[in-house]
Amino acid sequence: MVESSPALQQLKLIDTEHAHEVLEYDDNFRLLDERIDRLRRQVRYTVEARWAEVASQAMKAYLMARALAESRSHPDLAAHVATIKRHLDRRNAATAKGKKAKTE
Repeated sequence: MVESSPALQQLKLIDTEHAHEVLEYDDNFRLLDERIDRLRRQVRYTVEARWAEVASQAMKAYLMARALAESRSHPDLAAHVATIKRHLDRRNAATAKGKKAKTE
């Protein structure tokens, strides 16, 4: 509107060249922000997928060790299995404290 109106241009209410620069600048940064966000999601997915793979393999190893320890064919695994079982049976500390307070 200002660019097409000599009357508004004379009032110098807005620098249209600067306005165009700012809009172009803003568009470029929005595009960059979207690309960074996409990269962040891809990295997060990759890390979580790799973690899930290792956790799955570790759980399979634990279950196999537990079966071998119970069959008494590998008594050396019993202590390891007991330690892992204690860790797996742990609850959230805040939840445990809350339950303990309720029972008292």
